[in-house]
Amino acid sequence: MTERDTTSGQALPQAGPRGLAPAVLRPATRLDEGLARAEAGLGALVLLALIVVLTLQVASRQLPFFVITWTEETSRLLFGWLAFLGTAFAFQRNAHISISLLVDRAPRRLRAGAEMVVRVLIVGFAAIMLYYGLRLCLSTRMVTTVLRLPMWVAYAAIPAGGALMIVHGLVAMLRLVVTGSAAREAAR
Repeated sequence: MTERDTTSGQALPQAGPRGLAPAVLRPATRLDEGLARAEAGLGALVLLALIVVLTLQVASRQLPFFVITWTEETSRLLFGWLAFLGTAFAFQRNAHISISLLVDRAPRRLRAGAEMVVRVLIVGFAAIMLYYGLRLCLSTRMVTTVLRLPMWVAYAAIPAGGALMIVHGLVAMLRLVVTGSAAREAAR
């Protein structure tokens, strides 16, 4: 028998492994999608900045009166951030290259188990990225050569990407437990 809320009469989430999970899935999915939108927007801005900086770099090499010394360092910094933001975004969208020939032919329960193992491994790797990336950021005392920025600004892309991947992975694992599929459409 389903318990009901005394004021609204709506069914309460059931206790147990699947009882509270559906109630948590909707806000977790909103958080996941919101982070993905932020990653896409920030990634687009970083890509635009990278295009501008690289264009200036090419122009400064071709025109002798147009000397810009900071473009190479800036482009490396931007490219690092773009790579880690893009990795997290692609993980959330399940857009990384994968070989799924055997998994696609497996029974549904085995597929779900394989998806969970992959997610756990990736979240574990992302946790290592977060931990060691933070250690790197906190331990460095160096500054960049031309811009004189602290190196942690560049290195912070590593733990940021790891943290975003952890959130995306945990939401995908929750979705897998609740719906049997890590696909975002299954949660809607």
